[in-house]
Amino acid sequence: MLCDLDGIATKLALHSDSYKNVWLSWIQEKDEIHTLYSSTWDGTKWSQITNIHDSWFYSEATFLHVNDTPIYIWSQATDNDLDLLKESKESRLFASIYEKEIWSEPTSLVFEQPSQNKRKSIPSILYDFKENFPPPCCCKNPEASSPDPPGNTRTNGPVQPVGSSDPNDKIAPSGFGNPGFITKDTLLEYQVLFENKPEATAPAQQVIITDILDSDLDLETFELIEIAFADKLISVPEGLSHYETTVDLRPDIPVIVEIVIDLNFESRELKAIFIAIDPETGWMPENPMIGLLFPNDDSGRGEGYFSYRIKMLENIQSGAEIKNKAKIVFDWNDPIETPMVINTIDSEKPASHVNTLPIFSESAEFPISWTQTDGNGSGVAYIDIYVSENNDDYTICFENLTSTSAIFTGKMLHTYKFFSIATDNVGNQEMNTGVDAETFVYDLSDVIRALMILSNFKITLENNEAFDLNEDGKIDMHEVIHILQKGSMIPANVKRKIKIFKAAQSKICPSAKIQRIHKIILKP
Repeated sequence: MLCDLDGIATKLALHSDSYKNVWLSWIQEKDEIHTLYSSTWDGTKWSQITNIHDSWFYSEATFLHVNDTPIYIWSQATDNDLDLLKESKESRLFASIYEKEIWSEPTSLVFEQPSQNKRKSIPSILYDFKENFPPPCCCKNPEASSPDPPGNTRTNGPVQPVGSSDPNDKIAPSGFGNPGFITKDTLLEYQVLFENKPEATAPAQQVIITDILDSDLDLETFELIEIAFADKLISVPEGLSHYETTVDLRPDIPVIVEIVIDLNFESRELKAIFIAIDPETGWMPENPMIGLLFPNDDSGRGEGYFSYRIKMLENIQSGAEIKNKAKIVFDWNDPIETPMVINTIDSEKPASHVNTLPIFSESAEFPISWTQTDGNGSGVAYIDIYVSENNDDYTICFENLTSTSAIFTGKMLHTYKFFSIATDNVGNQEMNTGVDAETFVYDLSDVIRALMILSNFKITLENNEAFDLNEDGKIDMHEVIHILQKGSMIPANVKRKIKIFKAAQSKICPSAKIQRIHKIILKP
């Protein structure tokens, strides 16, 4: 026998720690005074019974084990007048710490007001008191399967620790490539995911998430999007950086889930707290088999997330990295960090240039090529080639090319001008800076004749205005070639000159000289 009771013992609870000690607590009622008692089983014997505190209690004491230090935390009345207590239900949170085999004097944590709205501060109370609580444990049949809500799974048998277990992840804009290249105008949407793994032995009763936002993000543009856990989905009103709500899981699960998400603009810390509250006690359920996020299965009952969007600062530089990760704590387990997500800013435009072409092209089908670069950015995705025929407007002749060359087909006696526009993998597009390359498609024999005519005869505009195609006040080589191609339209005086030229061609321009002229013409 452990002890004789002088009064009525209520709210008995067993807890175990990582050292396999068993902690027994109960509240003894006598003469309208409630006393919190505790005793410890070390595997061989029970310790001496300890009186932790006398007061009014209307919740069970919750056992914690923080950094190898046992802690009891409970709520108690702020007034010893039972009638006033029943009317106001005003309470205060207290804690006592076990150090050197002695329980400390109770320490007041926070006042809890009777207003229903004030209950929303409970998640913040927990977080501010201690970030990393260890899980409370209770008796559980070791052969019982993973818990199903709500159910009371307390049975007689060996003491087994139970608890939730969380993997986690964070989703950011995918970007391009491993650096996650994005433009500076990208609206960043993040999603923090958490899951109570299928192999967990208990539901999670609280989830605390912290996320320090990068210094290159504009906090004034932050807004929450939505919150989800199990089969519940909550759409957050637009433009909010602070949001509180409650989700009633009854009658399926006898808890109300209180949710607080808040962005601290000074510390840049985004904090989300989910906590299951027993409506009868105003505190977390003493039964660890009741919570807000049960071990996951095919229904997704163990999954949750919240999401938000935010813009970057306007002056962010190209090449800057936006890094982000969150820290997630299930119940009183150790915190686990999500993988780091990184996006790299690419705000520089790519560059390209059509390589120089020969002044003359003797074939209507000729190759064009170009160079391209995007510096340290996301890389050139594709090239568009524009062409102007005989000084007309530019049109696209090749688009979305990923190669660096192409074969162009034109027409004889036409002039072609080209420029290129590069687009990189995040959508930055090069600006046109002018003509890159130009060529004239010709018949070689006509070019040689035109050169000879121009070098031996002066063709004036008199009677030849129709052949001044570009209206520059003179007849140049292109126009002479045009004259040669349109022989039937050549004026009589020009025909005579051409006839004389052809008769003397062998003397004026022997074959060797023609070949040299050909090489000069084709030289870029």
